[in-house]
Order: sequence, then C-alpha cells, then structure tokens
Amino acid sequence: MRRRPRSRQARPDGRDGRPAGGRPRRDLGQPAQRGPAGDRRPGRRRSPRVGEPAGLGDPRPAGGDRRGAVAGRRALHRTRGRQGPRDGAGLRRPHRAVRRPRRDPRARAEETAVIRRSAGEIARLLAADLRGDPETPVAGVAIDSRAVQPGNLFVALPGARVDGRDFTPAAAAAGAAAVLLTRPLDLDLPQIVAPDALAALQRLAAAERSAAAYRLAAVTGSIGKTTTKEFLTALLGTSFPVGCTSGNRNSETGFPVELCNQSEGIAWMVAELGMSHAGELDRLGAIAQPDAVLITVVAPVHLEFFPDLDAIAEAKAELIRHLGLDGLLVLNAGDPRVAAFAPRFSGTVLRFGAPGGSDLWIEDYQGRGLLGATFALAGPLGRVPVEWSLPGRHQADNLLAAATLALALGVVPEDVAATATRLRPAPRRGEVHALGNGVALVDDSYNSSPEAAGALLALLAATPGRRVAVLGEMLELGPTSAALHREVGRQAAAAADVVVAVGGVGAAELAQAAAGAETHRTATAAEALELVRSLVRPGDVVLVKGSRGVGLDAVADGLLAEAC
Repeated sequence: MRRRPRSRQARPDGRDGRPAGGRPRRDLGQPAQRGPAGDRRPGRRRSPRVGEPAGLGDPRPAGGDRRGAVAGRRALHRTRGRQGPRDGAGLRRPHRAVRRPRRDPRARAEETAVIRRSAGEIARLLAADLRGDPETPVAGVAIDSRAVQPGNLFVALPGARVDGRDFTPAAAAAGAAAVLLTRPLDLDLPQIVAPDALAALQRLAAAERSAAAYRLAAVTGSIGKTTTKEFLTALLGTSFPVGCTSGNRNSETGFPVELCNQSEGIAWMVAELGMSHAGELDRLGAIAQPDAVLITVVAPVHLEFFPDLDAIAEAKAELIRHLGLDGLLVLNAGDPRVAAFAPRFSGTVLRFGAPGGSDLWIEDYQGRGLLGATFALAGPLGRVPVEWSLPGRHQADNLLAAATLALALGVVPEDVAATATRLRPAPRRGEVHALGNGVALVDDSYNSSPEAAGALLALLAATPGRRVAVLGEMLELGPTSAALHREVGRQAAAAADVVVAVGGVGAAELAQAAAGAETHRTATAAEALELVRSLVRPGDVVLVKGSRGVGLDAVADGLLAEAC
C-alpha cells in the first residue's frame, strides 16, 4: 500500500509562491495536502464520496471564472524536476499507445502496484466478510483472470454473459492472493465476500485515491479522449513522474482497477474518463477526485442513450462538481457547449482553440497529408513550433488540448515541441502503414462517430492517389442515425474514389448517399476484407474506420498480414 503522503514542503526561501498581495495558492506541482486519515485538508472542497448524493461537501457558487494564462501561472508557479494502466482492466499494455521521449531518471516512478494492503485490511475497509487468512498480503487488482499477476486481488464481477466467479480457480492458479466476490466458493484462497462486488471495487479505489499523494488530471469528451490523454501523459512526463490509465479503460469497472494499479512515486496520474449514460461521470468523479479536468468536445456519440447533444453536454459536465476550487478546468473554446461550462467553476479556467480569445490556439497549420504537418501553438501560455509526422488536423487539436494543461502546470514550450516530434498515433487511431506496391493503409478502426469520420475523410481528401474509404456503420446514434450516416456518405463521396460501407441499416444509408463515388456495401467485416482485396490497386490510399462493434480491425489486420 502507498505510504502516507508527505505534506507540501515549504520553499527554501520561505515564501509560499503567491503573487504579491495574493492569497496563498496550492502548487499543483506538489503532492496533495492530506490529513492523518488521508482526507484533504481544510480549504479544499471535498468531493462526494462513493455512494453519497452528489452536491454534498461544500457546494460551489456559480461564476467567478478566472480566465487566462496569467492567472493560471500565478496559481501554478513553474518549477522543474520536482518530485523525485474500456475495460479488461488489469491487463498489461501490449505496447505503448504513444511513443514517449526518454525521461530524466529523476522523473521515473517505481514500477510497483500502489495498492498494498492485507486481505483483512481490505475486508475491514469494505465492511465485508473475510474467509481466510487476514494477514495475506495483496498487491494490485485484476478483473480478468487472464491478466492476474502474482499477489493480485481478483475481483469476480458478474457480467451479462459470464460470471467472474466462474474464473476464480483460473485466477488462483495464476497467483491471485485473494478474491473479492459476492458468494463464497470452495477454494483455498482468502475470500472477501461483499453483496455488490463492483460497488466494493469502487469503494476500494476511492480509498486508494484519498490516501494517494499524487495529483490527478481527468480527460473527458465525446471524441479525442484517449489520444489527448496519451499526449498529456507524454508532455507531463518531461517534468514529472507520471502514470496514466491504460488504453481507454475509462469506465466504472476499468478506471477503479487502473487507479489501484498505478505505480508508486508518481506526481501526476492522467485518467481518461468516459460515459454512455447520465450519472456515470458523476460516480467516476467521486472516485477520481480530480485536480484538473480537461474536456475536449461534445459530439453526437451515444445518442441512443440521450435525447440530444445538450443532454450529452450535461453528462460531460458532471465531472466539474468534483474539481477542487484550487484545481484547473480546461475547456475547448471552439465548442460552444464546452465553452459554456466556464461559469460552473469558480476556480481557474483555461481555454484553448479560439485564436485571440483563449489561452492557446493553432496558427499556420500546413498539412502534408499522410506525411504529417507543421503548425504552431500560440497564445498567452507561450509559442510552440511543431513539426510532426501525425496526419490530420484533428491530431493537432488533441495536442493543443493537452499542451494547454501541460504548459499551465509548468512544462516549458521547448519540451512540448521536442516531445511532439516523437508522438505517434494510438493503436488503430490513425496509424499509417505501408503495404507495398505504394499502397498506404490508414488504420482508424478502433471506433467511429460522425465528427471523427468527417475528420479522417478530410485527411483522405487531402492525400494524393486513388482513395478507398472502408467505412463501418456508426452505432449508438439513436433516431438521428439515418441522417448522420447520409451526411458521412456525402462526405465520403467527395473525399474518396471508392467507398465500401460495412454493416446494417446505417451502412445502407451511407452507401446510398455516397453514390457519387464507386460504391459497394457488405454486411460483415470478413466480406469487406475479401472485397477490398479485389479493389485495391498499386498506389492506393486505403482508410479503414468504423464503430467497434462492426469489427473493421479485421480488415486492417487482413491487409497488413498480406503485406508481411
């Protein structure tokens, strides 16, 4: 278990780092101030605990936006070299989603799991029944028996199709030290029995967060969350020891596990937090207790579960109530719904994306198609010239969001520029592969939405050569699905020479609207792969993009396999 955090140390000169005449402000580059029981000290608003109704714990008045880089920098004085992983959480990342620059050895966190408690301690914390040795040590958490590491607590979660209890023997064989479950089993392993295993896991994660010394930056939004999270992790890693959530394990099951498995010694954790229903970010925020919140954009995603975009925006805003008054709220000024969140927070608000009207924006963007781009980040937070190999303006927007927070926290512009040159797309989020015969594959098969598909089609349109767009049906769009698929179809017809639509009713709408191009439609990814194999010519550029449920990663993998 993480040792009790140290209180913030005074500066060697005895000053508190505040501007002349200003009130003391906590430096977000320092460890959190916590009391003996791990509670935040007076002066910081306490977030509602898990299970506590939202709104308890010192409600915040509306308004009082402190905007601008000057306020941000005064609140966060700059220092260098300060102190010293959707679900299937518990899995080790097969490869880094972003290739990061090598850090200064001073900024490396210990590669050990945070949670180090005995089975008895965990049972007492959760008010649960323990069957077995209470002194059994536990290190780390897993919810997938295939990901169990020796010493882990295996949390046997019930699912819609399978029950985690059925995999407990496999977890024990892999070295699990104890198991958290709803009904005991005949198993020679300490068993912590709670009526609701997920609620118990979330309480455990909340306790770990409350006792942790590190700060937490939460990234949310309809699109761009994972890449922005990875970019922010890379940028902060130039100045701090940093941890982050793995992949896009951002849900009510994945995030608690990721939090429990962070390495000791980190100063910041960067967490992607996602939702598909109202109330989910409220519950995640109560666990995360963020010190900074970054919101990328509100877009038509999960409309199957929301009546309109305004309802999605309200769900995204749930995180703000869990942000302490001495924290930072970072908003996309180019999205009116996101920009409108500013009056909800009376602490420091930073904005990005509006030239001349925010703290950082993009200037002089010159795209080179699949070869990348040159541009500058500019504004009161500084000027950062960028030359990189990532294709697409949307990737520059992700960097802009991450850099706004990183610069406010003390990362210098030179480190942002140097780090940007080394960044690569996250897996299946715009990766470019050379297949031979001059064929280029753009693998963006992880997921899709109307806005994201439009961004990739714009990139395709700017790329020379014969262009083939393999577009999967976009899911969870509700009653607007037909219209949104038709719009993407029209964009595809303008951007591509050949359009292959994959899926059901939505794909049919897309294919019909793309009739201006050579258009094909298949029901499955396997059929699409065979079709694309017959369509592709030397020198083609092939874009593969679709919702996760359509499985277009099989198309990308099939094309890659043939090139090997």
